[in-house]
Parts: sequence; C-alpha cells; structure tokens
Amino acid sequence: MRFRLVFSLLLLSSIGLLASPPTSVYINEELPRESLISTPNSYSTAPIINPIHPWQPRRDDIIGEAFQAGDTYHDQQSNGSIGKMIAVDSDGNVHVTWMDRIDRIQQKYNCRIDDEWIGEDGLDRSSHGSISLTEEDEPQALLFLHAEQDNQNRTYGWAIITSFLDFRFVDNFLYLPDYQDDPVLWPQGCMSSNGTIHIAGLSYDQEDYMTICYVQAYVDDREELSCDFEDPAVVGSTHLCNFRIARSPNPNSERVAITWLKRRWEPIWEHWAADEWNNDLWMAWTDDGDDWNFDEPSNVTNTIFPDNELEPPECYGDTLFPCLTHDVIFDSEDYIHIIFETRGIWWELGENELRSTNDPYLPPCTVDASYLFHWSEETDEITAVADGWFFQYVFEDDTLRAHPTPGIWKSNVCYPSLAYGENGDLYCVYNYYPPNDHNDYVGLYGRCNGDIAVTVSEDNGASWYYPTMVVETRTHLPEPGEALSECYPTVAEVVDDYLHIFYEVDREAGSYLMNENASATLNPVVYQRIPVDEIRRDSIWNGPNFHVGEQSVSNPNDWTPGGFRLTGVYPNPFNNVTTIEFEVQSGMDIKLDAYNIRGRRVAELYSGKVLSGRHSINWEASDLPAGLYLIKLSTGAFAMVGKVALLK
Repeated sequence: MRFRLVFSLLLLSSIGLLASPPTSVYINEELPRESLISTPNSYSTAPIINPIHPWQPRRDDIIGEAFQAGDTYHDQQSNGSIGKMIAVDSDGNVHVTWMDRIDRIQQKYNCRIDDEWIGEDGLDRSSHGSISLTEEDEPQALLFLHAEQDNQNRTYGWAIITSFLDFRFVDNFLYLPDYQDDPVLWPQGCMSSNGTIHIAGLSYDQEDYMTICYVQAYVDDREELSCDFEDPAVVGSTHLCNFRIARSPNPNSERVAITWLKRRWEPIWEHWAADEWNNDLWMAWTDDGDDWNFDEPSNVTNTIFPDNELEPPECYGDTLFPCLTHDVIFDSEDYIHIIFETRGIWWELGENELRSTNDPYLPPCTVDASYLFHWSEETDEITAVADGWFFQYVFEDDTLRAHPTPGIWKSNVCYPSLAYGENGDLYCVYNYYPPNDHNDYVGLYGRCNGDIAVTVSEDNGASWYYPTMVVETRTHLPEPGEALSECYPTVAEVVDDYLHIFYEVDREAGSYLMNENASATLNPVVYQRIPVDEIRRDSIWNGPNFHVGEQSVSNPNDWTPGGFRLTGVYPNPFNNVTTIEFEVQSGMDIKLDAYNIRGRRVAELYSGKVLSGRHSINWEASDLPAGLYLIKLSTGAFAMVGKVALLK
C-alpha cells in the first residue's frame, strides 16, 4: 500500500513551532509575519507575560463605541451554540437579552432607543433566551426562552414572548407543547417574511441523546401569539446543546434552516471528550416554510472515521472535527452559510494504539487548540476562517508550570456569530483566548481571559481576512473581580455602517456556575458598535484544509517562499530507519528536525549549509516509541512540515 506524506507550507512563529501566512505577508513588511495555524505544538514559555500575538499589530482596547446595557452574576450565558442575543430593528433600536442571577435565574431584556437605554427588565425563573424580530413595519422583539410553568407539575418548558411597543416584558406569552410529556428547553427561533415563527428546542427524552423539536407559531388577528402544533415535529437527535436556526432575509423567500452537531460514531475509548467532541455538523431545511427534510437531513462535514484495519497514517482518519459551537445564516441570494468550531483528535490510532489520556503534556484532545471553518451551500466547500491552533501550556526550565484553558465548552477560538452586509460582505465575530493572559488558580489549571475578534469575507466565505481585535484587553494574573474576560459574543444580523455586538465581561474568567474555582462576580453586559470601515481588510489568512487526513494542507510540489521543499519520506510508515528527501533552489543554511505530536523536538537531523539541488538524510529512530511524528525543514522565517508514522 502506498502511504501519503501530508505537507503544510508554514511560517515559524515566535511563540509556536509551525505556522502558515497568506501570500501578501511576504511582500508587506508592515504586517505581522507569524500566524499559528499548524499542528498545535506551540507553547507559552515563562517568563514571557504579555507577548504581542502575531495576528494583530493593532493594540486598541476598544474599536468603535461600547455601552453597558446591564450586569449579571450569571457567568455562563450558554452551554452550547448560542442564539442571537442582540437584534437591531428598522428604526435603529438595539434589543438585547441575557441571563442574570444565580438562584432564581432571570432572563433580562433591554432596548437602546435614540442612544438611551430604557432600563433593564427581567422575568424570574426563565433562562437561556435568544432574540429575533417580527417582520413588520414597526418590528417588535421576539424572545425565545424556557420558563417556569406554575400551573403544571414540572418546572420548565419552552416559550415565546413579545415585548411590544413599550419595549418591556408583557403578558403576550406563549408556552409551547411538550414532546411526549417531557418539557422542551433551550428554544431558539426566528420569523420568516410571511410572519411564520419557526422555533426549535431540545427535549431530554432519551438516556444518552436529546430530541431536537420543532414547532411553528404566529401572531393572530388579535395580536396574540398562537401555535397550531399539538405535538412538536422531530428534527433529529443530538447529545449536545448545540443547534441553531435561521431564516432567509429575502422577502420573497420562505427558506429556513436548522443545524446541529451529532456524534459521528461510538468511540472506542471512554472519556467525556469522546461524547462531546466526536461530531459531524448536520442540517435540515425547508424551501417553502412547511415541507422539511427531517427524514433525510444533510451531513455537512462528513468527517472521515478512524479505521484500525488500516496502517498509519490512514488509520487516523480526520485530524479535525466539529466541536461544540457554530452559527448559521442566509445571504441575500438565499444561500446558507455555516461557521463551526473544530478541534483535533490524535488518540484513536487503532484498537491497540490508544494514546494515554493521563499524560499532562498531551490532553485527550486539543482542549485549547481550535480552528473556525466556513461551509457554503452554494459551493459545498469548507474553508478556514480563524486560527487558535496553539496550546496554552506555560513551561519554565522544561517543566510544565501551568496549563490554563479557556474553560468549559470553550477553546482558543469559539462562539462564532455571523452577520451579512448589504454589499455582500460576510462577517464572523468570535471569542479569542490569547496565550499568557490568565488567572492563577492553585495547582496546574487556571482559566484564560477572552477577547473578541472580527473577520470578514468579501467572496461569500471562500477566503477570510486576518482578524481585527475589536476588544483586546489584558489582565494577566488578576485578583478576583479585576479581570476583563470578554465572552459569549453575538452579532446582530443587520449590518449598516456598524457591526452591532453584544457580550459579557467576566470579572473572573472561569465559570462559578460550572464549579471552575471562580468567584461569583458582578459582570457588565456590553453593547459595542464598530464602524465597518475599521474592520481589517489588508491580508487574507490561508488556513489549513478541514479534511487534513484526506488532503494535504498545501501542495507538496510547491516551493516555499524560502526556496526549498520536502519531496518525500521513504518508507512511510517506517520501522526504525527512514530517508527524508528535500530540494533547495540555491545554497543556504537549513535545519531538519523531528518532533513528536506534543510539539517536542525528538531529533536534530541536520543543521548547516547545503548546496542547490536534491538531498537526502537518513533518520534512525529505534530509540523512539511508535507513533506519528512531524519532520520539519526550515530556513530563516520559513518551514515545511510533513507527517511520518513510526511502527514497531
């Protein structure tokens, strides 16, 4: 069997081993020359405290204007894909919603009219709300939430509420039907152009899975909310609270889509990450508002399974897979766009080669490292959007001093939220957790402080610019209550001269509610408007392919800008000895090293000058354990990396 060597064209990072820049970076010296986008084997090293992240030369704390809409003690605004928490109506009024309190959870609402807040209002014993607008000349806010039902023998059910012209909670409140006598929770919804309200929610009706339920509602002639469904329709099943719903903005279209994550196979090992992070992204849709393909939904990502009948590296399957958070939107031409978070998996290597989950230097998955990817219905292509492909380890004298993480249900880039401009630009707002900005809990683990980034695509998601950090605060090792950790960002679908973003500022990173050793702090919730002409559009980020187990990240026949290329490793897989071949265009100093997948160098194969032409170097690895290794050829600022499998 012939085995592939997967190459990637990479740029050496000041805080990471491997990276890949866009072409324009080579000719524009004013742009950053690093970007962490390869296998996440970069580490934070003491005593560096606040290194400038290679993404971003701009250091503004705030771009645009920020306004506090209220505050909250509830530091976990979502436990999955978050619905829209902000909407801007045709009069320019800004509607926001969020959760507050710790005991009797309260969903809150506020509205900004003529640059003034009307004052926050709340509904006790309600939570996990999302917001949309009615399709009217004078739009009203629609809030979807689950709330207490005092007249029934259970606590919660899904509901919908409108805030009418006084912009406050009123009695126009509709509880939706149960699913098989079980309550439905976490509702999200939207109203299509003909006035139909489409709502999805989750019901815990099975031991290991939840049912995604769907109903329709409308505002009747008496301006009351009504629902004709006696029983919700079944969209699909999931084991996560990660689904989204969106409708077309086209007034002549009734298209609606529901997206969700679903476990892609039963894992061959037991760990909580096997349940939460082994997913494909699925979608159901309707073209007329009524006829759905719930019986035959579409698998958007089709990740490649590991197969222990194959030899390495084919047995690994895909390295990347959808994980936890995503968002969906329609463009003005009625095409669906999805952006989803991915993380890496390396330990499902075959039945007898499971990697230890107790190794502190190799978590059972890439807990920190992640990418965002975009899928287009028009092209059925998946392209890279945002880069968080690094570990948050802090080493001192080769000793692991700390491993702070973004926290439960978070990664270095997560919680994407989409908006579409009238000129066709597609925007993605997301959470970014930079290295070396975290708190210092007792022991190995802490929690990283978040920032908010925005990236834009001018070609319907085919390519994405390097991000703009619209909020970039640094509060490294803060005392409780003194942190600035922006989290749970959502962006209004309406883009005028501004992007309209809403988020929470956690005064101590880590969730008090999820027992992450954090204090219960009073946290601002913030509306920020950002002029669209402040969003960076100076250089495209060329990230990796999604199916990296199937395709190379770059063409192995391509030359690096440094004038060299890897041409092969034979044999691959190998048993103790293999030959690495490369070619240089002119005489130069090169380095050839081997790394394990933790990112630690295990062999220095060559360092020195070589003449132009083809070269080969043997690597004898009999003292190393079997597994996947990375061969890195580098000179100056450039590097090329290939994968090779060692068998025993």
